[in-house]
Amino acid sequence: TPGPILMAAHALGMGLKRDGSTIAGFTQQADWEAIGYEVDGDFTATGNEITLLRPEENSPNPVPELWDWDVLEFETYGTRGDELNAVASSIRRNIEEDDLNPSRNILVIVLGSKAYRLRAKMANALQRHGVDSFVPAALELNDNYPDRFDKDPNRFWHEGGVTVSQIHRAKGNEAEYVYIVGADQIAREEANPRMRNQLFVALTRSKGWAKLSGTGEYALYDEIRDVISTGTMLEFE
Repeated sequence: TPGPILMAAHALGMGLKRDGSTIAGFTQQADWEAIGYEVDGDFTATGNEITLLRPEENSPNPVPELWDWDVLEFETYGTRGDELNAVASSIRRNIEEDDLNPSRNILVIVLGSKAYRLRAKMANALQRHGVDSFVPAALELNDNYPDRFDKDPNRFWHEGGVTVSQIHRAKGNEAEYVYIVGADQIAREEANPRMRNQLFVALTRSKGWAKLSGTGEYALYDEIRDVISTGTMLEFE
């Protein structure tokens, strides 16, 4: 995972830039160093300023150096339909103009504790834009509701189709470009560590680029923008 995306995953998953208090996280310098960070600050008292820096050699992914723009983006939309159409349109450009393989180069992850309906809506949006979709465990493309008795539970990719997955099925799989849909589902329960962990898992599926999106406006969105702006250096209390 590129350094800026990995740092954002840690920061958002733990709520390090959250207004108020963090949700979870390491409270010892050695623990941060063990996962590849340089640490400046003192953890012995509440309120102390901590600075984390992720050296390039600890995230040896070349994309941030070769790419002139941000590898992690965040967009908000007025309606779910607008969000899904924008994601589907962007994916179509990835396939037609950027020559990405729809299977394995691109992955869509939908967020939320009960996201199967959102998964189906995202798959439908892709199909409306002329892009074949694949729901994990289905036997064929464009089957948005695989029958529980007629499916392959181990299948995550299907040649020619963009996989649209819920978070629990995305674990252990990666793609160059990851679209993460439904940030508002996390924002409504942003104090819940399990929901925060969905952001961490989704972001760390990326091997190159990630685009996070959601509807409406929430306090979490300001936190996301703040985290993205930090790059590979993060300050928090």
